[in-house]
Amino acid sequence: MSYLINLGLIKPGDMNTKRNSLGAIRTVVGKTITDIEDSYSKFLTLYQDQPFFKGPDMVIWLKELLKRNNMNEIFIKN
Repeated sequence: MSYLINLGLIKPGDMNTKRNSLGAIRTVVGKTITDIEDSYSKFLTLYQDQPFFKGPDMVIWLKELLKRNNMNEIFIKN
C-alpha cells in the first residue's frame, strides 16, 4: 500500500470513504447502465452468430519460413 501512496494513487488524507456519496453506481446512473448491458447482450448475440472462417495453415508457413537461409542464421549458431 505504501507503494501506491508513494505513486500518489492513494492519498491518506483524501480517502473516498470520507467523501459524501451520491449512492450506488447503479442507482445514480440508473437506466443508462441497463441500456449498456442490453446493447452488449445484443452485440454478443450478433457476434456469436457470425461464421467462424477457417484460417490459413500457419504451421506450413512457419516451416517454409525457417527453411530460408536468412532465417536459419538467426536461430542456428555457427
